Amino acid sequence: MALGALLGDSRVGGFQRGFQLPGWIWAAMVGCYAIFFAFILLATGGDGRALFAIGVSVLFAVMFFATAAVLASIKGRELPSPLSRGQDLQTLTGPMGLPAVVGQVLAIPVALVIFSIAIALITWGVR
Repeated sequence: MALGALLGDSRVGGFQRGFQLPGWIWAAMVGCYAIFFAFILLATGGDGRALFAIGVSVLFAVMFFATAAVLASIKGRELPSPLSRGQDLQTLTGPMGLPAVVGQVLAIPVALVIFSIAIALITWGVR
């Protein structure tokens, strides 16, 4: 029996399947969280308690992305994302095209950006 059949195609020629998301989706997610925290900081005006809570939240976000980066680097080189090659991403519930993946992965980060901008505008309007 071939090694690829035993491993269920998770390893092919020294490459790993990995997260299977293009790098720009990860960058967009990190960027959305950075914008969110920046606007929340601006909206709170540097209040001590708010700074503490925001600092703890930033640390959790950094831990989330750092853990993913460390785990991705441990296992070695990944196969290119099927989305980068114009193919669908295969999921447990069926194939997903690029717009569906972007919508699912970036829905919450984009909503947080919109929320933080709205909070900042409301706060600045009240002052």
